[in-house]
Amino acid sequence: MTPLLATGGVGLDLEAGPATVVALLLMLVFSFFFSGTETAYFGLQKPDRERFENGTGTQRQVAWLLSRRAALITAILLGNELANTSIAATTGAIFNDWAPRWPWLNVVVVPPLLVLVSEITPKIIAYRFRTVWTQVVAWPLTAWLWAVTPVRVVFATLLSLVQRAIGAEERNESVAEEELLVYVDRGTQQGELDPNERDIIEAVFEFDDLVVKRLMTPRPDIFSVPLNTSWQELLRLARAQGYSRIPVTGAGPDDVIGVLLLKDLLKFRARPLDNPKQLRALLLPPVLVPDTKPADGMLREFLERRFHMAFVVNEHGTLVGLVTLDDLLGELLGTEEDDPEHLEIDRIRPGAMAVKASVDLEDFAEETGVAVPEGEYHTLGGYVAHTLGRIPATGDHVELDGHRLEVTETDGRRVVQLRLVPLDDGVAS
Repeated sequence: MTPLLATGGVGLDLEAGPATVVALLLMLVFSFFFSGTETAYFGLQKPDRERFENGTGTQRQVAWLLSRRAALITAILLGNELANTSIAATTGAIFNDWAPRWPWLNVVVVPPLLVLVSEITPKIIAYRFRTVWTQVVAWPLTAWLWAVTPVRVVFATLLSLVQRAIGAEERNESVAEEELLVYVDRGTQQGELDPNERDIIEAVFEFDDLVVKRLMTPRPDIFSVPLNTSWQELLRLARAQGYSRIPVTGAGPDDVIGVLLLKDLLKFRARPLDNPKQLRALLLPPVLVPDTKPADGMLREFLERRFHMAFVVNEHGTLVGLVTLDDLLGELLGTEEDDPEHLEIDRIRPGAMAVKASVDLEDFAEETGVAVPEGEYHTLGGYVAHTLGRIPATGDHVELDGHRLEVTETDGRRVVQLRLVPLDDGVAS
């Protein structure tokens, strides 16, 4: 019997015979497998990952493995290290037995062999055929993942303890965002980024922090029609408003029973609808979402479920607004931001602003620096009505954080436009 590593003091004996050579070849195969698998899985492009998520069988298994990235990379690296360590041990035994006079051959031959067979070659092949490779190895890799679960748990626990001990716990995502925005600003200043590109990047980060309550059309501004509306009147209203989707209500304005598509309404031009039952049969069921739903989650749901309109309810289940796919895309891409028709806050002159009553309170505070007390309202118009204790009329005003907030336009029972001026402004008196 020959010592495993004569120069390493390892107390294991390994005979450098055919079995050792077979073991070496087997370990090279394992190293090839794990090195290539790491490159294939973590080199998949987003379209490939999405295709696997929507696939079946083996493709879904690949997606499942990718959803457990921390466990996956730990299992792959563990397998790779075990294979490479075994390769070093078996080659040491072979060279000590076959070439005892030239122990340096182990140092000269083994590292290049490992780099070529266990690193460069598998990574090149795996990346070139990554979509095929990931599917071929999916089930063996899953078995290995479960087999080493106890070891993975131990490693994860030790890593967590070390991170806490040295104060290197996982960084806050917001810190990374702030750092990226610094680079974005720097790139804009140096002319490497267009200002519009910078605005889009910033909008993406801000979008992640929004909820649908910030983007919805408030309940008083929702255009809807009652179920008993005649076909001719429905068509007239649809054309006048320019909407392709119309909320339909039952017992009252808050009782939304469905959504009518204009294209479905037009199918009956030859024989107009003459009773509510016929209209109800055309309606799509309303989709209800909480006002605290994240905007990015709402956008994903719109795209995945292929609908364009959702009704927003508060914690009591009361209808408070309407959000559409266009609302979210407009916020994300800024399509309406610079359109004067859509400006919610317009500076008339220094210190004075014309403000839409439907403006969101957080947006208003951020833009003007004027704080609005919290209460059972979501818009500036709602705050005015709450403060007055009645339906506001044109000319009514309230005081707000050192400012005078005056109603300048109403539409029936609804406040449309307000004017905000400082109390010490001569015009305010």
